[in-house]
Amino acid sequence: MTTVALATCSAYPRLYADDLPLVRALEAHGVRTMPVVWDDGAPHAADAWVVRSVWDYHLRAGEFLAWVARASEGRPFWNDPALIRWNAHKRYLRDLEGRGVTVVPTLWVEDGAPGDLARALDERGWGDVVVKPAVSASAHRTARFTARDREGARAHCASLAETGVVMVQPYLASVEDYGERSFFFIDGVHTHGVRRQAVLTEGFEAERPAPLVTPSAPELALCRAVLAALPAAPLYARVDIAPDAEGAPRLMELELIEPRLYFREAPAAAERMAGVIAGKLSSRGAP
Repeated sequence: MTTVALATCSAYPRLYADDLPLVRALEAHGVRTMPVVWDDGAPHAADAWVVRSVWDYHLRAGEFLAWVARASEGRPFWNDPALIRWNAHKRYLRDLEGRGVTVVPTLWVEDGAPGDLARALDERGWGDVVVKPAVSASAHRTARFTARDREGARAHCASLAETGVVMVQPYLASVEDYGERSFFFIDGVHTHGVRRQAVLTEGFEAERPAPLVTPSAPELALCRAVLAALPAAPLYARVDIAPDAEGAPRLMELELIEPRLYFREAPAAAERMAGVIAGKLSSRGAP
């Protein structure tokens, strides 16, 4: 029987509950699964890997990417390691913007110092802003600053710049009412969408359920533009979108490494993903 390892982190050694529908769906296809903490250091005999709740990878990104390279040798690995490397640094947003995708405007601080940040923000007409590292997950070290607290934004930016590239973006107030909306694609097919909590105002609660939503025509068009611009086709993708002040959808994040896929809200999506995995393994002649 084919065995697929589902990569997780030490906080969820038996997998996060949201992935259990995928486990059941894979088993229904005759595929055995086993959760594996990505950095446990033990050898694991698996025919393929699927990255799931590795929610600490950003704390040791270099180590994680080295593990991806080792684990993917000679076996299927999803998402593709090249996509994971590309998605691990948020400069991918700049790449996508260069390919015509509408993203949240971003000021990149790459030289280790923010310069005259207040002037740069005022010139752009930005009020409240979000300051965050370019390698991050789950809002790690991400902070919002009001237009009256330019010094706070500068200080946080300077602190982050000591260890890497920093992103400064206008805060999209729409996340507080319309919500940040995540749309999911399995093997290129849109399966479901959810309205996620506004993390910077409500705080992060992993177990909080999210209501299902249907993308508007402009939102779906943006999602498809994002997928069309990728260097390779992903098995799974989460596209996070919010409207700007004019109501136009903008890409906030593209999650190709370890997104929560909300399978409990949409079990049919887990079934589709399991079917795609089983089919890919069968076509490769996996045992």
